[in-house]
Amino acid sequence: MLKKLLNTVLLKIIVLAVCLGFSAHHALAQSNAAPQTAKEAIETARAGNSYIFLLFYDKKDDLFNKMEETVNNFVKNTDQKVLVYESSAKDPKEIDVVYKYRIDRAPLPILLVVGPNGAVVGGFPKSVTSEKLAKSFMPPVVMNVLKTVQEQKMAVVLVQNSKTRFNAESSKAAQDLVYDRSFVGQSEIIKADPSDPKNRDFLANAKLSGAISEATIVLIAPPGVVAGVFRGNTTKAAIISNLSSGGACGGGKCGPGGCS
Repeated sequence: MLKKLLNTVLLKIIVLAVCLGFSAHHALAQSNAAPQTAKEAIETARAGNSYIFLLFYDKKDDLFNKMEETVNNFVKNTDQKVLVYESSAKDPKEIDVVYKYRIDRAPLPILLVVGPNGAVVGGFPKSVTSEKLAKSFMPPVVMNVLKTVQEQKMAVVLVQNSKTRFNAESSKAAQDLVYDRSFVGQSEIIKADPSDPKNRDFLANAKLSGAISEATIVLIAPPGVVAGVFRGNTTKAAIISNLSSGGACGGGKCGPGGCS
């Protein structure tokens, strides 16, 4: 209980420091529990179900100062949980994250926005605006799909709720698919309630409009291609047959690795 209380107090101090306009990296560094690398900062944000703004720079020039100011002002005025972390892209301790996200090849300074689930939801080299930062926040379904395809897996999105028909059949087809030897470990099931307003844009992109009366499976392959939409009482065999015949891949085969 004491440890939990201390962690809560520390978190409040960190948020206060960000709101006062200090660098979150410097504020956090004052505590032994503070993340010392971008990798640790990402893990801390994920554990706290928070977005993280990763600001990498070559030198603290005018471009960096302007970007830092925009970030700090945005954080002060948003209701979203956001952690800010700044570091030099040349710092040896950041090598894992720098190489993973190819920061070494990007124009600097650059701001990466990473969602609470670990998905990269925004990347802004040299400059950023509050409007762009706001658009980096996205519904959980979209963020989970994005993370799945970024991991080179296929997203199997189950669109259903208590009012849709064929829920059991659609769920079984999805489960059978992800455990098929061709897909096991390379696909993820993501659930989406068609009545949730937050999912409206996702459904529109999948060309699902109007009231959805039947459970539907939407397959999304890397890098974000809608590989197939399967309504109602479908089966694993029907889905695999469609993917093998080309689906959305223009005559090629579609799978977790994308179109081929």
